[in-house]
Amino acid sequence: MCDRADVLGLPADDTLRVLDLEGVRPRSTPRVAFHRWSAPLPIAQLVSVGADALALGPELFLLEMARWVDELDLLLLCHELCGGYRIDRGCPGGFAARPPLTSVRALERCVERNAGVLGAKRLRRVLPFVGEGSESPMETALALIVGLPISRGGLGIPRPVHNYRLDPGRRWRGVAEKGHYRCDLYWPDRCVAVEYDGELSHTGAERIAADARRRAALQAMGVTVVSVTRDQLYHPASFQCLARVLRRVLRVRSRVRCSDYQERQGRLRARVLGYERDMSDIARLIRFG
Repeated sequence: MCDRADVLGLPADDTLRVLDLEGVRPRSTPRVAFHRWSAPLPIAQLVSVGADALALGPELFLLEMARWVDELDLLLLCHELCGGYRIDRGCPGGFAARPPLTSVRALERCVERNAGVLGAKRLRRVLPFVGEGSESPMETALALIVGLPISRGGLGIPRPVHNYRLDPGRRWRGVAEKGHYRCDLYWPDRCVAVEYDGELSHTGAERIAADARRRAALQAMGVTVVSVTRDQLYHPASFQCLARVLRRVLRVRSRVRCSDYQERQGRLRARVLGYERDMSDIARLIRFG
């Protein structure tokens, strides 16, 4: 089995984790750790990784990870696998684009089929807060900060749609430069879009001018556009101003009933934005690869 770890290209300081499907559970070693799987394992949910080896598909992987990580880290993983990016420290911004690997519905079916497996209850609890189609870690962080309930430190605003497509149609073709627009976060029932202006992709005179034309076109189409910067998310005072703006344009009342809400909100932002001091190794891996 150690040879198999080498064939699969596993780093020398990492551990190959193997599911024991026969209940034998061989003795683990520093290079190979065995885990027991108590439910039937559908072949269709396994993927080939070469060298006559199979790995868990994205749904079973998240189900297995639900045993080891807390609900917030699990939410970050779900957004990544249901979204269009992967964490990669070697890329600008720390992530790279790729097609979604699964969907919320596929995860719901996986939980239903494996209801007795450890981790199924935790995965089921977080699925109502998972959005599909996120295209960056910061977009995911913003969606969680905004959409999680107040009891979890979020703003308690209804969950937005990621990268919602808006088609100008004939009426607005004169003001639209594109055949369609995609908004980072969008609330269709309120016609409100939140756009994250990242430092890498939204700087430079040409890009700033293009963003201004884009906002003007969306506003002409009746969309309220709220631009969010990195500073607004990281600085507490700026974030509180942003929260008030979002609640006002989305017509959502603040219903804070917990006395330690500010502390909960601060912890949530620290976790999803990645500046928590006591972050575990697995949490760092989830955010930064």
